[in-house]
Amino acid sequence: MEQTTVLEVRIGMAMPFGHKNEPSAIIKNAVKGKVWLSKFGLVGDEQADKVKHGGLDKALHQYCSDHYKHWQRVVPLAENLAPGAFGENIVADIHDEANVCLGDCFRIGGAVVQVSQPRQPCWKLNVRINKSDFAKLVQSSGLTGWYYRILEAGWISSGDSISLIQRPNPDWTIQNVHRAVYLETAKFDHLKELGTIKELSASWKKLILARLENRSIESWSSRFRD
Repeated sequence: MEQTTVLEVRIGMAMPFGHKNEPSAIIKNAVKGKVWLSKFGLVGDEQADKVKHGGLDKALHQYCSDHYKHWQRVVPLAENLAPGAFGENIVADIHDEANVCLGDCFRIGGAVVQVSQPRQPCWKLNVRINKSDFAKLVQSSGLTGWYYRILEAGWISSGDSISLIQRPNPDWTIQNVHRAVYLETAKFDHLKELGTIKELSASWKKLILARLENRSIESWSSRFRD
C-alpha cells in the first residue's frame, strides 16, 4: 500500500452547535507543530457527546482530502466543503475507504494506530454543510472516513508519514464493511462474519449482534435529524 503524508492535524473544542445549541466539537482547527496522541485521542481535542464519540475505539478520525472534490461537484452550493469540514483529526490524501482495511495498523509519526470502524455520519454534517440531507448522502456514498484506536501513544504532526505496518483483514476494506452494514443489509451471513473480526469496535459488534438476533435493521432517523 502506498505511503501517504499527514497534511493537517486538527483539534476542536466543544461549543454550542445547530439550532438547538447542542454542544459539539465538529469544528476543528489545524494546529502547527507536534501534538501528543494518547490512547484517548489528541491532547486538546474534545468530544461533546462521549457516548457516541471518542473513547478507546474512536480516538482519532481520518478523512480522505481527495473526497472534497467529489462533494464540491455533488453539492456545489454547500458551505464549508474543504478539509476539516467532516470534523476529521487527520487530513490526508491517497488513503481512502477502498484501500484501507478494518484492523490495519499504521505508524503515524511516533504513534501506532489501528482502524476500528467506519464513521457513522450524523445530523451535525447537515448543519456544518448547510444541507439538510447531507448525512444521508454521505452514508449512501460510503465516503465516510474511519476511526482509529491507539496502540502506541506518541507525537504526531503535519508532514508525518502514514505507513502501513500490518494488515490482518485484507478482504474487509472500509468500503466492504460499510457495504455489509448499510447497503447489503439482508446478507446476514456476511454480517455475521464481520461481527467475528476482533479488530472491529465494540459498538459495531453490539450493533451487528442486535441485527442478527432481531433479524431487523435499527432506525437511522434520529442520527440524521437535528
